[in-house]
Amino acid sequence: ILTGHRGVHCDTLEDNIASHSVPVLLPINVILRELDATRHVTFKEKSQHSASIQHTYQVENLGSQVVPVNVSLVVPVELESGFVWDVSVPPVTKGTVCVKAGPPYVNSSLTPCEARLCVLIRCTIRQLTSEPIRFTLVGNVIRNTEEVGVQVAAVSQGLLSFDQRQYIQYPAGSFHQLSVSTALEVPAVPNLVGLIVGSCIGGLVILGVICLGLAKMGFFQGLKAPCEDTADLNKNEEQKEATAPPGADAETSL
Repeated sequence: ILTGHRGVHCDTLEDNIASHSVPVLLPINVILRELDATRHVTFKEKSQHSASIQHTYQVENLGSQVVPVNVSLVVPVELESGFVWDVSVPPVTKGTVCVKAGPPYVNSSLTPCEARLCVLIRCTIRQLTSEPIRFTLVGNVIRNTEEVGVQVAAVSQGLLSFDQRQYIQYPAGSFHQLSVSTALEVPAVPNLVGLIVGSCIGGLVILGVICLGLAKMGFFQGLKAPCEDTADLNKNEEQKEATAPPGADAETSL
């Protein structure tokens, strides 16, 4: 509190005193970053209906001032195309508490939800020291549809906050909000019948083109020539036998 006092040389008989308070904020340097996450999940087999995914956030204190902070985790529980993420409250260490803040909700301006339904988990770190604190969201993504050829993103968000009436982030930066995404894919099953039929038709067309090219080059005429020569030879032998003398066979046999 700053106080100012005016001297006795004034126009009034009363003391003139004015005071004004200036807030003093302690500088801190806390950040939120992604530590580990499942990037992509492919449901290859038709019988596969679940897969485990994981999103891990880490809170770090880069300064020397121990400070209490809050972490809000926005978790998508009902996604598009019939996917559901069955995730529970992350396990915590000593001095940290995490609870679900009410039932699932739709998108809102305060806590944006990038899915049909989300769950808000609030975590409180009483004293954030130089030792990082991790929050791991892990659970099975359940596929409740037989639809194929779809791609869905499971996006969770982390929000870091503190008492701005006592502390100020220094140096200033945008490291207090983070989103982690996992791509879920169900590939389309290829139509093997159409592929087989198309291959057969394509093979027949290629064979016809090859045969037509060989015919134009005279390949099949060369195959007919030996047959014609054999026919002419047989015809000449028959003519010789017909014109031979009657006793020629007998002499030959003797």
